[in-house]
Amino acid sequence: MRIKYKLLLFIMVSNVVLVNALATWKPEYTNIVNQFLHVDDMNIQAQLNGLKPTTLEEKAFVAYYRAKLVSDPLTITIELGKVADTYPKTEYGQRAYLDLGIRSFLQRDFDKSSAYLLKITSPNLIEKDYWLAQIYEKLNENEKAILSGQNYLKTASNPDQIENTYYIIANAYLNQAKYENVQIVLAKLDKIENLPKHKVYYNYLRGYAYDMANNDDKALEYYKSIYTLDRYSQFAFLTEDRLFAMKSRKKNHLDISFIYPDSVYHPAPELPDTTNTVVGNPALTGDSLHVETVPDSMQMVKNTGHGIFLQLGRFSAEVNAQKLMLQLKENDFNAMYFLSKTDGKVSYRVLMGPFTTKGQAEKTKAKLHDKSFNAITVTR
Repeated sequence: MRIKYKLLLFIMVSNVVLVNALATWKPEYTNIVNQFLHVDDMNIQAQLNGLKPTTLEEKAFVAYYRAKLVSDPLTITIELGKVADTYPKTEYGQRAYLDLGIRSFLQRDFDKSSAYLLKITSPNLIEKDYWLAQIYEKLNENEKAILSGQNYLKTASNPDQIENTYYIIANAYLNQAKYENVQIVLAKLDKIENLPKHKVYYNYLRGYAYDMANNDDKALEYYKSIYTLDRYSQFAFLTEDRLFAMKSRKKNHLDISFIYPDSVYHPAPELPDTTNTVVGNPALTGDSLHVETVPDSMQMVKNTGHGIFLQLGRFSAEVNAQKLMLQLKENDFNAMYFLSKTDGKVSYRVLMGPFTTKGQAEKTKAKLHDKSFNAITVTR
């Protein structure tokens, strides 16, 4: 437990400027810090007991590291609180505020977290602004999130936190519908060496901002790149929904066939047009199409066979596929869903069909569109 806590703690505070701060400390103090930094499982408690602190800074140091050696999370919080209250103006009293702020943030107590962080006055603890930016993002206080993020970026050096801060700022601008600002911020991130690392998310944000600004060509450019990078990521699923919305907005004049490469859907030969022939189940009432359907069931359909289908969605969670299928049923459409597994990645696809001709599929697609359902035609 102790080693696990130390790892978490030093991951969180790794951006603090320790080298310069330690330059004025005695060797017996810096030795303890270095052991914590390298997660050296030595008897640090014994070394702390051997210290003879005389100044407030040294006393705060000893109290701070003794608090960090505690294994019980609640006791850690109590002991860090004592350090902060007793030595609020010292370096390690300020660090205690930072630790308390981070712990409260991870517990989703954002008000308490910000109260701790705002007590930090040390210019060395720039991570205060990083965590404040995250808090303000959670609270939808967009201007504060942008300002805190910008303050952090002025002197930040941790690549992962730098990238995340750019995303915080971009999302704050998205919430304000300032889509051009989103592009400016993310373009700056793209110019930083070795960043961005999370390229799928980066491209999703840029595509989404262009999408919301109705710049379909640029949105499509970034959305396509997501499928090149990782078509089975969660953001690929989100992108698919956005592409359907874009296709509907452009009245179907949008080629999104790249979502389903031949390796997933293999074209099948078209069958003769038998529009007036009942295939499989009896025709639905009125002018409904004659289509072969699978009996409605909450059970997984293991084999959809070959033919022409309409796909209405693809989900990473089975429950979402079930919900869509039931929504379709409520609107008098029979649909099915099935599990697709490629390269170890699982998704659930909601389909209607198979249809005997593409003409039948297009007629049903039009009916779906009238009920606000989007679909694309695929063949298997």
